[in-house]
Amino acid sequence: TESYNFIVNKVNDTDDPHQWCLTAPGPTLIDYENLDFYPCDFNATNGTQLWRFDKYGMIHSQLDDDYCIVVDKGHNIFNNAKIRIAKCTRPKCLKRFTLKGSGEYKYIRTKEAPKYCVTNEGRTAETLDNIVAKKCKNRDDFMWKFQSGNSTTTTSPSEKFWLEGRGFNGCLVPFDQKVNDGNSLELGSCKRIDDMWQEVAVDNAVIFQTARDIGMCLQAANETLADDEWMRIKFCNTSEPLQLFEWNGTSGELSISSSSAKYCPTYQGVSANKGDTIVIQNCTNIAVDEGWMRRYKRSHKRKKHPHKKRNNKRKKRRKKRKKKRKKQKKSCSTCY
Repeated sequence: TESYNFIVNKVNDTDDPHQWCLTAPGPTLIDYENLDFYPCDFNATNGTQLWRFDKYGMIHSQLDDDYCIVVDKGHNIFNNAKIRIAKCTRPKCLKRFTLKGSGEYKYIRTKEAPKYCVTNEGRTAETLDNIVAKKCKNRDDFMWKFQSGNSTTTTSPSEKFWLEGRGFNGCLVPFDQKVNDGNSLELGSCKRIDDMWQEVAVDNAVIFQTARDIGMCLQAANETLADDEWMRIKFCNTSEPLQLFEWNGTSGELSISSSSAKYCPTYQGVSANKGDTIVIQNCTNIAVDEGWMRRYKRSHKRKKHPHKKRNNKRKKRRKKRKKKRKKQKKSCSTCY
């Protein structure tokens, strides 16, 4: 699986020891928003500085893999054309890039207009500088490298799914349908698309991003693991141990470990009921046949009605008959 990396510029400021990175506005992406120049935070995990360069030359954001880097004005490119974040399917945009150079740092050139390269708006590093396309020059501010973060390896998000109870009815959904920092979770219906999750592998664990906003993740408790602590939705942070889960796909056991015990998400109460708060409990106190499993959205393909098939066959037969009659008329007219 292609991994996400920081895109780091070679330029540096003598007054500031930071390295500078290509940065998306976040945590929620807005279609056709400007990209920024911002000091790199290699410990950050919210995805605003993490990018995936695919085999077609498109650069995807970890915040939402359906969003890519594009050049303003499409094929009518010019110096200082803004570089933006937009839907990868957006038409009439320059959105494919190539890497040019032999060293650690390389030019990021637009594939369709290779004279233009990605750089920041000014010649020096300044916070929130716009990212633009300019005619390529042999300068540090035109050179970039792809670099991984300090401690984690992440992969592309999985297909979206509901976290459905195993051994009981209901799905793990945000309380009151709100995806806010600190909001709790409850046992609800497996119906709304916004209540789905996607799984991202981080080293030997997984994090769960909400489908509505992939900058928000599932977290066990606020600060410490203990029985009956409420599960929460928090800003994604892959260096936060309370967001790193272990998931056994066979048994359905979803767990998170502390130094003393292993804790599992479950419903609060003796039996499962819709509206029950989702809490964590010591896994030894939970029934063996209970856990969580993926439930995917079914694709509803309409089947052709048998009568329609018959009607289509009849139409074809009528067309053949008409053609025969026309041929017979023509041949007859030449006889007389």
